[in-house]
Amino acid sequence: MIQLLLSVCFATPLSIQTDLHENYLHKQSIVIQFNIRNSSNEAVTVPDLSEQTWRTSFSLTHPDGHTDKRSNSPKSKSPEWTLKPREQRQIRLEVPSSAGLGVGSYTLKIQIDYEKGTYEEQRKIDIRPLKAISADILTSHDSRFETLWLQQGNGQNHVYSDQRPFDVYLGSTTSQKIQRILQKDIQPHYYWLEDSNLFIQTERQQRISLGWPNAKPAGRLTKDASHYYLPIWVPRTQKGDLYVAQIDAKGIPVFRKVHVASPEILGSDSLISTTHEIFYLVYTKGGVEFFKTTANEQPNFPVNSKYVLKADTDQEIKHALFQLHPEHGVSVFITFSVKEKLMYQWFSIHGRPLGDPQAIAMPPFVEIVDASAVPLSWIIRTEKQVLFCTADSQKVLPPSLEYAIGKDGPLLFSKGNLIRHKP
Repeated sequence: MIQLLLSVCFATPLSIQTDLHENYLHKQSIVIQFNIRNSSNEAVTVPDLSEQTWRTSFSLTHPDGHTDKRSNSPKSKSPEWTLKPREQRQIRLEVPSSAGLGVGSYTLKIQIDYEKGTYEEQRKIDIRPLKAISADILTSHDSRFETLWLQQGNGQNHVYSDQRPFDVYLGSTTSQKIQRILQKDIQPHYYWLEDSNLFIQTERQQRISLGWPNAKPAGRLTKDASHYYLPIWVPRTQKGDLYVAQIDAKGIPVFRKVHVASPEILGSDSLISTTHEIFYLVYTKGGVEFFKTTANEQPNFPVNSKYVLKADTDQEIKHALFQLHPEHGVSVFITFSVKEKLMYQWFSIHGRPLGDPQAIAMPPFVEIVDASAVPLSWIIRTEKQVLFCTADSQKVLPPSLEYAIGKDGPLLFSKGNLIRHKP
């Protein structure tokens, strides 16, 4: 598609930038973020554009060639901003009635009159049918959740963040699957893997080689104040080796060994503690291990792990995750089998049992998709369907790109939205 882009600010002192992009979703409002900065060396007073929304107008040229102009009605009040030198404000404005636009190609022109000058931007945009191909629901141990998802595009797929009441466009990728980076930052940064390369997308994109062509991620990418961390499992002739890739701000990785001769990792969980420590769980059929990640510049300096639960000959680990215990805070909730009997039990992160194992009845399953100690429930995938199981019921869930358990029950991703499902 030929892109037409015109952005003009006809006068100082304001510098205005938008996140206007090429693709928007059918039946969803076009919401545009404006970054407004006083680029002069003196304080300036201008209209408050978040309140005086009528000062921003939108002209749309439709696929059939006709043009209409859209803006909000003026208000009697006229609040103002006084911006210090280099001070910036950020606002989001909706193109009026844009959720009603049909599928097709449009030309959108933005005009802002802020008394001391004007701003114009023009771009070709496409309204596309919603076609989500993958989603990542990031749930935390305290039942908060965030969702990123991919919209199928032509050549590249488009990344959105599900932020009620609308989806926020983040960028594009050739990947079919992305994941949210776990960090103490409200920005929904994300990553994906292609071959043996890790791509990290923040304000810029970084590509990091994982060193081994057959390396597999064994957990979610996390970030502290200075480094990224990604557990990886490297297959060997027998079993494999577990490493943590520690990546600095320049994108240079250091691979720190956790241990050798590890069975393939079945699942993992991660969290950032209130003291900003990064915790990981990894589990195999034979056990659940816990470790922390903190930066160390020496590549031969290992990451020490310890077993939360090491399965005996009659046990098999099915699932493990961090949860908030009502008395002991951050703890580990493990589902395991003893011969043919399914059990669950709380443990401290140091491996101390927090109560006795309890039996739970569930039909045969391929995997546990998610689990929760509060409310006590599991989402399981059988050969034919996905079930939401509690201590006294089993309900079939409808098809979804992704499933998770929130504080009110199962969460499903459908039609570009995270839905609280009531079985």
